[in-house]
Amino acid sequence: MKINGLLLSLLFWALGLSSGQLYSQPDVWCLPSRECAADITLKHKGYVVSYDPGLKIPVWVAYYLVPERMQKNARRSNDFRPDPFIPLQFSATNADYKSSGYDRGHLAPAADMAWDPEVMSESFYFTNMTPQEPGFNRGIWKKLEDQVRQWAASYDTLLIVTGPVPANFKGYIGQGKVAVPGAFYKALVAVYHHTARGVAFVIPNESSRLPMEYYVLSVDSLESLLSCNLFAAMPEQWQEIAESRVDWEFWRLNPLLKTTAPNSGTQIKR
Repeated sequence: MKINGLLLSLLFWALGLSSGQLYSQPDVWCLPSRECAADITLKHKGYVVSYDPGLKIPVWVAYYLVPERMQKNARRSNDFRPDPFIPLQFSATNADYKSSGYDRGHLAPAADMAWDPEVMSESFYFTNMTPQEPGFNRGIWKKLEDQVRQWAASYDTLLIVTGPVPANFKGYIGQGKVAVPGAFYKALVAVYHHTARGVAFVIPNESSRLPMEYYVLSVDSLESLLSCNLFAAMPEQWQEIAESRVDWEFWRLNPLLKTTAPNSGTQIKR
């Protein structure tokens, strides 16, 4: 199901206008380059998702948080359902996940979307879901998501891109053959006092007792792994500052926890 570049551009434009949801500056800054996009890219109110209809999972989800969005204005809906913009034959379903042993794991977490009831509801579309090991989803991944919200409350704007590591799959679930990622990444850029700082994480889709710091890498290193420019529209001078290195002090992370962790240096392979 291939959509050429022109049609993809029109899809971006049409969905934005038809839903009354136009791109703000932070919306654009958090978008990966077109070469990183899958066959379908959709803009919802709280996030943008690039979706692979063959694998039936998102390739990436991009969104931003600001301190004002940390206000909780909506309850968790738990209304897992197909995205209305995706034909049903290209969507995962609740039946695919039932008895699979995997969680319906958000990429844009519901807790990040609690600033608006519509945004919360849209976060439960299957275009925002991937099969995740329960120990991963409720463990190290949740720990990182909680930390992201703490950072979002501290900085002017937090840009977020997250997704499965491509070509790294553990198998498939359900009659719909929904792909199970072997690992996930999360890339962050904080805009603060007219400058930017970046950090990224790559974590296997499995339980882990390792410290969060063990999984840290620079945004540049992650982009090399993914062959993707993650924050393509961000001002170039900010990209250079944010992506080339990790400012451990800025992120309030302890580099010693990375270098002293067991098996330090293990690589995620595509």
